Amino acid sequence: MIWMNVAALSLLMAIPNKPIGYQPQPGPQTEYHRRKEDIVGYGGTKGPGKTHALIGEFARDIEHPDYHGILFRRTYPQLQEIIDRGTKIYRGWGGIWKGDLHRWHFPSGAMISTGHCQHEKDVENWNGKEFSKMGIDQVEQFTWYMVNFLMAQNRVSAQGLTPSFHMTFNPGGIGNAWIKKMFIVGKNPGQTYKMEFDMGNNLKVSRTYTFIKGTVHDNQILLKNNPQYLAVLASMPDKLRRAFL
Repeated sequence: MIWMNVAALSLLMAIPNKPIGYQPQPGPQTEYHRRKEDIVGYGGTKGPGKTHALIGEFARDIEHPDYHGILFRRTYPQLQEIIDRGTKIYRGWGGIWKGDLHRWHFPSGAMISTGHCQHEKDVENWNGKEFSKMGIDQVEQFTWYMVNFLMAQNRVSAQGLTPSFHMTFNPGGIGNAWIKKMFIVGKNPGQTYKMEFDMGNNLKVSRTYTFIKGTVHDNQILLKNNPQYLAVLASMPDKLRRAFL
């Protein structure tokens, strides 16, 4: 495994003669990379750098030859933002975008794929696959059924890899109700929760999960380079303004 903490993550960012594509900012981004739960949700308002952190997190195991991660969006046009950002970030670590295969290949043999599920039935296209790390950007656009079906592909058979499932989200969308139930109502950001299941025959299994809350005020790079963005959000109609801020 190439690193187990944020400090080591930063070291990888600074490979000599390679561009630094991603550096976690203090606050929620750094906390997000520290989490070891099975499921990590990173949500809040517009602009805290959730997508950027998600892409950076998926480079965690790129020195493992059997690592295969995948990043999802609901539609392909939406996925293009992930592809553009990911290509800039990953090329500093030797990642090469293979457009015909919709994934990045790394010198170790590791891969990070991209995928989309425009219709609910499209999740079946991923049935039987195996990904040690899976992520959905803007998961509020996905139904609970879709998320659960994709989670069933989150598994590993190679030593040295640990499966994990990551989600970023904003308020609203068709997934708003299940997201609030899982991460918000009666929950505290940063606390670890556990889902337990009785499989019978004295066998009980569990999954851990947590929620990292971010706001636009946490993204000092954005506010420094684009200070008027707060005014853009503040100028929205009331419902959107409250959601985005």
